[in-house]
Amino acid sequence: QGGKCLLPVFALGRAQELLLILEDYWERNSDLHDIPIYYNSPMATKCLRIFETYTNMCSDSVQQQANRCSNPWNLKYVKNMPERHQFQDADVGPCVVLAAPGMLQSGASRKLFEQWAPDKRNGIIVSGYSVSGTLAHDLKSEPESVTLNDGLKVPVRATIKFISFSAHSDYNQTSDFIKRLKANVVVLMHGEEHEMARMRAKLRSEYPELNVCAPQNCQTVALRVPPDRTAEAVGSLVEELADAKRGRTEVSGVLVEDPTGTRVLLRPEELTTYTTLSACSVQQCQRFAFPHSLALLGRALRETYDEVEVVDGCLSVCDCVRVKLTRQMLCITWDASPVSDLVADSVALAAVELTRSPPAVQALLGQEDMAAKEARLFRVLCTYLQQEFGRLDIDEDAQRACFEVDGSRVEVDFPSRGVSCELETLRERVRTCLRRCETALRPVAPF
Repeated sequence: QGGKCLLPVFALGRAQELLLILEDYWERNSDLHDIPIYYNSPMATKCLRIFETYTNMCSDSVQQQANRCSNPWNLKYVKNMPERHQFQDADVGPCVVLAAPGMLQSGASRKLFEQWAPDKRNGIIVSGYSVSGTLAHDLKSEPESVTLNDGLKVPVRATIKFISFSAHSDYNQTSDFIKRLKANVVVLMHGEEHEMARMRAKLRSEYPELNVCAPQNCQTVALRVPPDRTAEAVGSLVEELADAKRGRTEVSGVLVEDPTGTRVLLRPEELTTYTTLSACSVQQCQRFAFPHSLALLGRALRETYDEVEVVDGCLSVCDCVRVKLTRQMLCITWDASPVSDLVADSVALAAVELTRSPPAVQALLGQEDMAAKEARLFRVLCTYLQQEFGRLDIDEDAQRACFEVDGSRVEVDFPSRGVSCELETLRERVRTCLRRCETALRPVAPF
C-alpha cells in the first residue's frame, strides 16, 4: 500500500528474534530490498553486544552461521533509526520500524504511533504482551480513535494486528510443566487479574486437587515446605539394613551432609572412607592412688553395672572403660564419647568413695558371692519345708523342690521364687511358709 509498518518491541529477547526473522525474510525476497528496516531502541542496541558475545547460547541456526565465520548479528537490511525529528519530518516512504517501548506508553514507538495511526496505508503490529491500561492493550478492541493521557485524540485508521512473540509459556506449556513437576501448589503472578483468574479456573477444572492461588499485589503467600529427612546409608550399615533376619528397624551412625545437601549415614569408623572428612579419637586417662584391691572395686561396680568383667588382669566396665591397678596406682582409660565419659566418671567416683569411706570397704568385704548365698538360702528353705511338709524331692542344680500333701503335688522353683500347685489353698500355705523363712533370713522378702 506504500505505507509504513510500526512494530513496538521490548528491548531484550523478542526484539532480537524479530530482527533475525526480518533479516532472513528480506534476504529471501528481493522485491523487499528497497524497503528499509529501522531499529530504534538504545537498550536493545547495547543488548546486541551481549548476544554477539554469547552466540554459543543462542539457537542452533545462529550457532551454525557463526561457525561459518559469519556474524549473525551483522544485519544487512536493518539500520539504526535516524534522529526522531529528522525521521518525522522527512518523507522516507515505505519502511518497517522496530521501536521501544512495546506497550506504546511513551518514547519513540508512542510518537510514531501518533504520526502514523491516522493514515490507513500504515500498519501497526503489536508483537508482545500488553498490560491493561496501556495504549497497546486498548488497541485490541479496534477503536476508531484513542484518547491519550495528554488529552490528544488520535484517529486510528491504520491496520492493527497482534502477533504474539511472547517469551512466556502459554496455557498448554504451563499445564504440562505443572504435570511434570507433580506440583501440589501453584501461585499465579506477573499477569493481569482477569487473565490470571481465567487460568486459575482452568487449572482447577483440569487438576481438581491442585491448590491454585492468584494473590493481589503486596499480598503475602506463605508456603509450608516439608523438610527433606532422607539420607543414603553406606558402608556396613547397608548390610545391617539388608539383613532381614535381625528384624531391626533402627540403626545408629553418623549423619554427614555435604555443601550440596547430599546426606549419608555411616559408621563413625568409616568416616574417612566415604567422605572427605578426617576423623580422630581422643583417649582419656585418669590416675590416682587406690589402697585397696581391684577385686574390691569390681565388687562395688557390680552393684551398679551388670557388664563388669576381668580381661587380661584388668576390669572392663560396659565394654568401654578399662581399669588397671599397678603398685596401688589405679589407671582408668577410655575412648572419649558421651556414654564412656559417664561410665568413667562413675568408676572414678566409686574408687574415690572406697578410698574415703572405710565402712563402705568393710561392707563390701563382708559380702559373699551371690551364687553361694543363694545356694545357702536354698538349703535352709529345703530344711524348713521338710520339717513343715515332710519328705522332699530336691534338684540342687536347678534349685527346685517337689513334695506331696494329701495327694496334691507342690513344686517350688527357687530361682524365680515360684510355687505351683492345683490346690490354691495349699499353694498359698506354701508361699506363706516361704515368706516367713525369707523374712527371717532377709530384711526384704521377694516372695
